[in-house]
Amino acid sequence: MSILVDIKQNPKNLKKIGLKFIKKIAATENLCFGVLNEACSFDEYEGGEDIRNQLLILFSRKSYGRGMSLTIDDNYNLELVLNFPATQTDINNFYKIIKNICKKLKTETFLQEETKYKVDKIEELREEAIIGNQDFIKNIIKEETTIFGCMYPITIEEEFITKIKTLSKEQAVQYFESYLHEKQKEDYYYAKPMIYQKENGKSFAKYVLTEGVPSIFPLKYYLPFRYNQNLLNDIEEWSVAIVENNNNNLELAADIPFEDFYKLLDVKSFAKFDATHIIITVDKELLQKLKNS
Repeated sequence: MSILVDIKQNPKNLKKIGLKFIKKIAATENLCFGVLNEACSFDEYEGGEDIRNQLLILFSRKSYGRGMSLTIDDNYNLELVLNFPATQTDINNFYKIIKNICKKLKTETFLQEETKYKVDKIEELREEAIIGNQDFIKNIIKEETTIFGCMYPITIEEEFITKIKTLSKEQAVQYFESYLHEKQKEDYYYAKPMIYQKENGKSFAKYVLTEGVPSIFPLKYYLPFRYNQNLLNDIEEWSVAIVENNNNNLELAADIPFEDFYKLLDVKSFAKFDATHIIITVDKELLQKLKNS
């Protein structure tokens, strides 16, 4: 479920908005922005001023939730999307940004789910969103649901569901926000497979871990959501490449089948990230195990 808002410009008074406009809008609420990569984890935006048809993610680093998406079309109209379940901070920022954009573009109306509203209805719409979101968090989230956060995808754990059941709707929203924030506030590398084609037309997939870099790593290999899932049937091998840091020179230390890599690990000794990932930091001890295997 999501809330979709369109802000249309008057063609007779068209403002060709771009990166500078988004930077100013984000700064008014102390928001960061960027893009999602193929694994649905956060990347910095490195493009130019023209950001038409670029899906941007805006979010607050004070409370890492899900943020919101923003797209500018060819005619410089804007589309903003707030996905449920959302955090309270996400909802508040969503409607603040809508109000600010309307003010900057000097428009008194916007479309929410194809219904036209005046800007003075924003507070009423925000309250409706809060109520709908409470029900969603309390009743819809299930174990192993994947929540696409502003920084990383997060697969919901059994412990989260158990806790939610004991809370009121208001408490559940607060817990959901703190849960997402704790998962995303640290700077991790989100490990994703790189796909290579063989001469026979089949493929192999390789994860890469670098010494000293805390990485979110899957317990079982898979193709992330934004990958072409049809590739799965063509992948014959899954492996893990380990890169060693020798005096700031990165060198390939090992390349090992995925299943064999896990045989070397004491999985319980690594911190759990979510229901399907752990946090791995390759150290000298693990490097030695790999070299001896």
